[in-house]
Amino acid sequence: MRPGEPSLPEAIVTPDGQTVNRLFDWLCRQADQTLALDFKATLKQLQGHWFDQQRDRMRCPDCASRNLIR
Repeated sequence: MRPGEPSLPEAIVTPDGQTVNRLFDWLCRQADQTLALDFKATLKQLQGHWFDQQRDRMRCPDCASRNLIR
């Protein structure tokens, strides 16, 4: 061990299965939430980029106007 490093624990405690399951469930929820937020942001960016690229090509099918509401 180097000077200044924290010492290792005297013993490793094995948590019961219920504690491990709760920890795993919490980690899954956090990962799912982070993934969902990242996916939403990426999809929004991709849609904006696509719209910017296709804006000149979009026209109303009835009157051929470029002023589109949806």
